[in-house]
This record gives sequence, C-alpha cells and structure tokens, in this order.
Amino acid sequence: MFKKKNTQSPIAATLACGVLIAAGSSPLAMVHGASSYETYKASDFPSIAHTNSVGKAVSAHPLHTPLGIRGFNPFLEKSEIINDASLEGTDCVGRPTHATCADYPAIASGLTMGHYDKDGSVVFYGISDRGPNQDCGDLSDAHLETGAVKTALVGSSPAPADGLGSGKGFPVPKFAPTIATLTLSGDRANVVNTCYLKRTDLSPITGVSTNVADDAPRDAWCQTTLAYDEGGQDAEDLQAIPGTNPPLGVIVDEYNPSVSIVNIDWESPSCGVILARYVPEDTVTTTEGAGYPIKKILPKSWSQRRKNRGLENVAVSPDGKTVIAIMQSAMDVKDATYFNETAAFDTRDAEFVVAAVLNITDPVDAKLVSQKYYPIDTDWRAASGLDKVKMSAAWWMTTDYGVGENKEVLIMLERDTSVRLYMTDFEAATPVDEAVWPAAFLHTLTTKAAVTERTGIQFAKKQLILDTATLEGYGDMTGATTKVEGFAVVNDCAIVMANDNDFGLEGNTATSLVVAQLGKCLKAIAEDMGYTYTPPVPTVSPASSLKSSLVGVATAFAVVFAALL
Repeated sequence: MFKKKNTQSPIAATLACGVLIAAGSSPLAMVHGASSYETYKASDFPSIAHTNSVGKAVSAHPLHTPLGIRGFNPFLEKSEIINDASLEGTDCVGRPTHATCADYPAIASGLTMGHYDKDGSVVFYGISDRGPNQDCGDLSDAHLETGAVKTALVGSSPAPADGLGSGKGFPVPKFAPTIATLTLSGDRANVVNTCYLKRTDLSPITGVSTNVADDAPRDAWCQTTLAYDEGGQDAEDLQAIPGTNPPLGVIVDEYNPSVSIVNIDWESPSCGVILARYVPEDTVTTTEGAGYPIKKILPKSWSQRRKNRGLENVAVSPDGKTVIAIMQSAMDVKDATYFNETAAFDTRDAEFVVAAVLNITDPVDAKLVSQKYYPIDTDWRAASGLDKVKMSAAWWMTTDYGVGENKEVLIMLERDTSVRLYMTDFEAATPVDEAVWPAAFLHTLTTKAAVTERTGIQFAKKQLILDTATLEGYGDMTGATTKVEGFAVVNDCAIVMANDNDFGLEGNTATSLVVAQLGKCLKAIAEDMGYTYTPPVPTVSPASSLKSSLVGVATAFAVVFAALL
C-alpha cells in the first residue's frame, strides 16, 4: 500500500489573504512539508469487507504540521501565539497538563470526503474548532486551596485569578478557526491548503465566545476577562454544498448554537468568508457586531442547549438543497415555562437529541423546515450517563451506497466510552413543528417512550456500522481514544476517522487519521434497513423514439443498398 516516490524539496508557499496556495505546477504540493510517500489514491483504500464481522483499523496517519498554528493563521505574529500556556518545540516536552502546544494544531473537529485531485489523490476537508483553550473550572480543580494559598495538584499550572474560576481560557485569543484540505500518505496525513474563517471585510474572526449565553472568555490561565466576539465561532464539522459556484460549505458551531454558510473556494482570497449564520430566534448576536450576516431562524428553545454542547455535526443532501444539523447532546433546560406539565429535573439525561431540517435551496436565505429526533444509546446509561453522550459528526448517504436519491439516511458518529458509527434513517422520524411541540419541552419528558405516548412523535431508526470498542487493532493504534470528532466515507467498505487533539492540551500529540475497513459494507447494511437503489431507466419521448426508429430503418436500407452495388 505504501508506494515510495522521488522526494523533492518542499515547494514554496505563498500567503494570500490567509489561503496557503502552493506555488508551482502541482496543486498537491506539500506546502506544510513534503512527504516521502505518494498520496493515497482510491485504490489504496480497502474495498471489500474485512473477514471478521467487526472491522479492523488498517493504518494510522499522524497529522504533519511543521508550520504549527501559524500555518493555519499566517497573520499572527509569533508573540501572539507563543506564551507559557501555548508552547513550542522542546518546551512542549513535559509541559503542564493544561498547557497547549502550538506545534500540534487541531484540524479534525470535522472531517469529510472532499474531492479527487487531478492526479487521482483522495482529498479530505477538515476544520478546527475555536483554537487552544483551557477550562477555568478544571484549572481550579487542579489546585488545593489552603486559605489564600493555591497549590497545583497536577503539573505546574497557575491557578485562575480570584473570581475567574469558571469560563474558558484562550492562550491564543486571536486564533481564527480554520478549514483545510488534507491527504494521506504512507507515513502521515498532510495539510495541503488552509483558509481561516473571515468576516465580510476579509478580516479574521476569532474562536472567542459569542455572547453571555456562552462560557465567559478569559486569557491564558484564566487571569483576565476578555471581551466577547459576536462573530466568534467554536466551529465544528464541515460539509460541501454540491453544485454551488463559487464552492460553498456548511459549518456548525457549539456556541449559540448556529449553522453557517462559508465560501470554500480554496484559491480565492474570499475563502473562509461567512456568508450567513443561522442562530436561534432570541440570540442577542447582531450582524453589525459579528461583521457578517446573522439570521435568526433556528427555534427559540434551542437557546436551552448546554454550554459548549451546541451543534457539532451537520449533513448536506446530495442535491445540495437540504441540511440536517443535530445537537451535540441533550439540552439543559432551565426555563421554568417549559416545565409546565412536568416537574423540573436534569434534562441532560434525556434519551434523545434534536435535529433541525433546513431548506438551503438558496444557501444565504435558508428556511427552517422541521425538527426531528435522534435516539441516544440508552445502553450506555450505566457506563457513562446519558449526559456524557455526544453526537460529533454526520454525513448524508448517497445512491452509491444503496440509498434512494436524497433520502434522509445519514451516518451518525455517537461517542462516550467508545466511538460508534450508525446508519440512521431520519425518514422514519416524525417532522415536528416547534410551535406545537417545542424542543425544550420535549426534553422535559425525558424518555423516548414518554414522548411518543404524549405526542405520537417517532424517532429516527439506526443500525450499527462500527464500534471502536470492538474494532480490531484500534486500541493499539490510537490508545483507544474516544475524542473522535470527524469521519469520511471513502468507499463502500472504508471509512477514515480523525480525533480532535485539543491543540495538545493534556499532553496530546498530533491528530491522527485512521483508516478503518468495515466488517460489513454500507450497501449491505442499507439492505438490512430495507433500502435498495436501482438507477432509473432513462425515459425516451415518443418523438425521439420515432426519430431513432426512422434513423435505424434508414441505416438498414443503406446497408442493403450498399450490398447490392
């Protein structure tokens, strides 16, 4: 599988408005450092089911980022990146638990199949989240307070300043969330092009909290409070919108929560510009404050989502007209008006999460169509608690995998004590009108059975594709990480998964992309769920049929006449 090639020196990269563009003839020049192996083509991935029934982790490819964070954000000065909470080089060795490493930027808060390059290389799209960050509560918990003295229990992390023991610390507060194209080679995953998210005027956004509904922003080690950034995004997941020109993509974020339309024309200075951001109706964020269009179309009750648990996954239909965005975890409903029929309790233990179905026929003027509900694995309640379960990535299946055109059948990534991929049939889920059954109210009913009994609402159906708890070789290859936040379907029997390394927090090293060979291929699972797809027979109009017949007769006469001569 690993094919050696002639190693050439890295091709110079030109920094153009935040887009790393390779200067030279090859669009896949490794502007972040040359690889000594050829990039993977379609034929380099497994194409049949593994002989076991649970699948196998075939290979792991650590992300190669020799330019570090500056490769993602070339507008940043070194002094804006490197400090005692964002280290580099040998200083990263043995760093405090809550320090980050600028050499290990994260680009796997979302991963999807992008396109095939001219040379046949498989190109993936990835996205970072808000950037290096620290949990101020964790920093507080890492210290023993004796009177006015705070002693570090783990490493040498400073304690948060008095009164700042909650919120998020941002060691690199000017970091702009970034999207990238990636390839695989025998020894690594390669970053090819990057472009950071931008406001309408092409200035970079940040990953700093959007408003008071989010975690209060602090600087490194939570010493000083920062200003909110109304245009800030904790970006998650990325999907291209088919058929758009210039190429557009959809991203989601864990603030607000929100769905955004983004320019993903990798060769344009406008790459990364946010064209529209869709937020809940009562969000205080404004277009003027954000620096790009804010449109309040998501349900008001979505503001009851948990902090840092907004939207982490999104899928786009093959025809580019529909988006399904699913909440990361069950809501944390605090508004008493939603408890008018039930006693107040912790709704984070609800057995389901809500999904929004949007019509994006006009991507910058999307419409909310309905809401649907995804069932959480209740089998894991005892192991981790339902409040720990997260939905972290999604992808809309196509006819290539046995599903009818634009049918609402998604692959969902669900994780807690393991990472599981499910083929999920949202066609089976009831479309719900927020005006009739608010999402926050349904969460107060707790169980799927109670919701169905009270409202008649049916949930999506799902079937297991892969579970890292049983995936052969996964533990040895990855340390059994469950921080997987992105995946890409390469073919019927091969999926690539990627972990979010949190920019080196807690001693994490580089993100790794893992190739998994399925124990049962996707078409076979789709058949198990009752889906089969037969391409339609092209229809022929009577006029064209007559014309074809006459042409055939004329041709036959010509052949006979020629034979008589």
